[in-house]
Amino acid sequence: MSPDHAAVPFHAKGSFDVGDLNCVIEVRTKLFPSREADKHRRVDLIRERLSTIVDIGTVGVWLILCEGAWMQTDPRGCT
Repeated sequence: MSPDHAAVPFHAKGSFDVGDLNCVIEVRTKLFPSREADKHRRVDLIRERLSTIVDIGTVGVWLILCEGAWMQTDPRGCT
């Protein structure tokens, strides 16, 4: 995976947000059987590795596996 394969938007906690989490990571990725089979292991790994990098307290990870399709225009104008 290269850096341009991930978007990480941040949103401030709003007045309608409840709970004691300091941060929620939402991961959206394409659905593959292998990802479906071990989705809990994947969210545990994300949470654990993130907590070793930065101390932000209580973190939640939400993994969304989506069916979908993708098409992108070539930066040179070709498809």
